[in-house]
Amino acid sequence: MIKTSLKNFCNSILYVFIPMGIIYLFVLLALFGFLNAAIGSATSTLDELSELISGTVTQSEISVSDFIVYAGEKLTWDGNIFNYIGQIIDTEWVLTTIKEFFELLGSSSEAFTADFTAIVVNFSVAIRTQFALAIVCCYLGLLFANYATGFVVRRKNARRGFKKWVVANTVIPFVESLVLSGAFALAGVIRYYSLLVFAVIVTAYAFLALTSSWIVYGNKTVAFKDVVNGKNLLEYLVSVALIFLCVAAFFFLVMLINFVLAALIVIPIVVYALNIIKVNADSYVKGLAESKITAEQPAQTLSVPPESEE
Repeated sequence: MIKTSLKNFCNSILYVFIPMGIIYLFVLLALFGFLNAAIGSATSTLDELSELISGTVTQSEISVSDFIVYAGEKLTWDGNIFNYIGQIIDTEWVLTTIKEFFELLGSSSEAFTADFTAIVVNFSVAIRTQFALAIVCCYLGLLFANYATGFVVRRKNARRGFKKWVVANTVIPFVESLVLSGAFALAGVIRYYSLLVFAVIVTAYAFLALTSSWIVYGNKTVAFKDVVNGKNLLEYLVSVALIFLCVAAFFFLVMLINFVLAALIVIPIVVYALNIIKVNADSYVKGLAESKITAEQPAQTLSVPPESEE
């Protein structure tokens, strides 16, 4: 089984570009949509703030004029224009002046503070909503990439007809729920023993994968014990570990260049690896069933006519 799993992983490695292309496309769409919506919200917010400030300044023209003089007096003129400009663009002076200016507007108009707060809150809600939609778009892209990758990987390594597809989507989920429920119930009993709990869960996962494959591909041709046994369970888990070790090694290798680049590249590779792992058990059991069917076919003997004596 280890040989079959690694062979499937290497032979189908070009399919990693399927999730890579789909994921990157959805990320670009989400990023473009978010930036476009955020810029629109920011523009609208600035327009509203401009109208609010303009109206309030008109009502408090004398106070604003006095404030401009007051803010200018904080700057020191030493005859050097560059020093003067440097004081104007100084972060502390700008922030202090803006803060005091808004406090002046708030004290001059009772409605300013409430209106200003409402505009800022609306902008914050809009940005958070747009960001959430971008995350949903990326998640949908990840789901679609996973489905598309699983489809093409299965077609190459473990095809199944309509009946087997029905069984895999009706009987298998029921078996999965039973096995996983039992595994987590047992893990709950033996909590406080993390390694033992982990062993129970991964063994249940391997048992479930092999059992599901036997139900779909081998229940009429291969004995259950020939598929689900200690040797195959161990080899299946070893093959899963080897695949993830390959992915982890590639991640750390690329991370030496750049962490963000490593994450962007490894995400589609993980999608591909997970789908290969799903198919490996099916491919192995399907191979066993086909080998047994071939071995049981009676050998066809060719009847050769005897040579005629001269």
